[in-house]
Amino acid sequence: DKMLYVSATRGYKSGGWNTRTAYTPQAFQDFKPEFTWSYEGGLKSEWLEHRLRFNATAFLAKTKDLQLSYTTPGAVAGTTLSTQDNAGDIQVKGLEFEFFARPVKGLDLYATAGLQSGKYTYVNPRAQSFTNPVTGVFVNAIDPSDKLSRLPKRTLAVGGTYTLPAPALAGAFTGNVEANNVSEFWTTASNAAPSTLTPTALNTLSKGYTLLNMSLAYNSDNGDWTAALACKNCTDKVYVHTVFNGYYYGDPRRVTFSVTRHF
Repeated sequence: DKMLYVSATRGYKSGGWNTRTAYTPQAFQDFKPEFTWSYEGGLKSEWLEHRLRFNATAFLAKTKDLQLSYTTPGAVAGTTLSTQDNAGDIQVKGLEFEFFARPVKGLDLYATAGLQSGKYTYVNPRAQSFTNPVTGVFVNAIDPSDKLSRLPKRTLAVGGTYTLPAPALAGAFTGNVEANNVSEFWTTASNAAPSTLTPTALNTLSKGYTLLNMSLAYNSDNGDWTAALACKNCTDKVYVHTVFNGYYYGDPRRVTFSVTRHF
């Protein structure tokens, strides 16, 4: 019912080459493999005759030769281009928590939380910001002080599920309500934002948001039939991510109904 554990794993992503760095095949730029060492330790536990579960995890991940796209000087003087290369090394650490409770028969309550932070421990000089020697224009790329992209400091989810037996229909109805919260995060590795050097840049710091999802399903006792009515982003929350010169809207409210026959 209670377990302490530790682990160490090594992940790998192969290298390759980028055809956008040159106009002749002989000048294509290759990039090295990416490696990650991940260290993890934590507790998994169940209490009160399995009616209460609590899990906690701490992790540390160190990535070497992170593969990213960034802006770099082009092969022709005065030009710039986006290239895929080893941008540098990063370190990410954090905590994860999971809670589950069954206070009464048929009712399940749950919550999960993630807290994390990350930083560059080394940035490849080729990946750093520069001033175009021909045009004199500042080009924002990746710098040691930049925050890691797509890394919200906090993620939260809370929800509940209630199952109601329906003997007359030889099955049961299950209702679920869940709220998910994500804190703000950068969408670009360069942390692009308007400044005196780049006044036309869009702010690529996405604001935090909370989404509400709900569903109601019928499941037959023999497992042959399932019918479900589901709603994602039920409040029709508008949330926008910005990447350089474009806007990307999150999914609007979506309602679906499905019937499934299992053979």
